[in-house]
Amino acid sequence: KRLFGDNESFRGAYAASPAAQFMHHAYRHGLLEHSVEVARLCEAACDRLPEWGLNRDLLLAGALLHDVGKTAEIDSSRPDFGFTLEGGFVGHVFLGLEMVRQEIREVEGFPEDLAAALLHLIVSHHSRKEWGAPVLPALPEAIVLGKCDQISAELYYVREARAQATGDGFVS
Repeated sequence: KRLFGDNESFRGAYAASPAAQFMHHAYRHGLLEHSVEVARLCEAACDRLPEWGLNRDLLLAGALLHDVGKTAEIDSSRPDFGFTLEGGFVGHVFLGLEMVRQEIREVEGFPEDLAAALLHLIVSHHSRKEWGAPVLPALPEAIVLGKCDQISAELYYVREARAQATGDGFVS
């Protein structure tokens, strides 16, 4: 609630930001579109895999916040979506970690285990170290988040390839 509900500046940046410079969802509002897709996939995992006892609230928070650092990493006002100075040096994973950590500190009595789990989802969402994850997923929710993030990105590539192949963006 603190980021999305009370911070109009953040909401505007989150809604306007691309999800990447060149890769998937690399256009204005791409971050929002990608994050909502990831959240919908995570919801489906919770609904379809009840035996795993996934923490729905944690997983959905992770889905909406996993790329939050993109708002500080990418300068969405530039036509080329270039990196900000800090974004180029630090990257969205660590920027997002710090943004969410700061918001958690502002909430009196925020459960320490929940904070650690949410921060873990953010830093492990790339799933593999060679893909930029500082740590590997160590919670079921982190595994699901990483897979759903990957599904959203890869389906974007398929949609774009089909649109280019047809010449008009129509996908049958």
